[in-house]
Amino acid sequence: MTEEEAERIVNLCVLHVAYTQGWIAKVDLDRLSQIREVPLADMVQANRMIAERKSKPSTGGSRIIHATCDDRLIAAIYVAWHYDADDEAVVTRPCGTHRKVGLAILPVHEDDLDEMERAP
Repeated sequence: MTEEEAERIVNLCVLHVAYTQGWIAKVDLDRLSQIREVPLADMVQANRMIAERKSKPSTGGSRIIHATCDDRLIAAIYVAWHYDADDEAVVTRPCGTHRKVGLAILPVHEDDLDEMERAP
């Protein structure tokens, strides 16, 4: 994977987080949905490449700062784009007697959407 491709993939991950957390109001959904085409292994590899690059000392007195994501966040972004909402857990793990911790993709009801998300 080239540095440019790694940067593109990580930028899509960071854009996803920025939009879903409300840090930015609008996003090009066609651009953002490109993340659906990226395999999970490539997302993790790209993130590690950018993290390694940003940990190196600067040369020439200037540096470009890049945000990266925790591997757990990358996995969550992957799940969000690759699993449809339904009543079943995507994955569960036992956490004691007769209890489970689960991850599910749930449908968002129209009443829960704010104006920003309804805008064309």
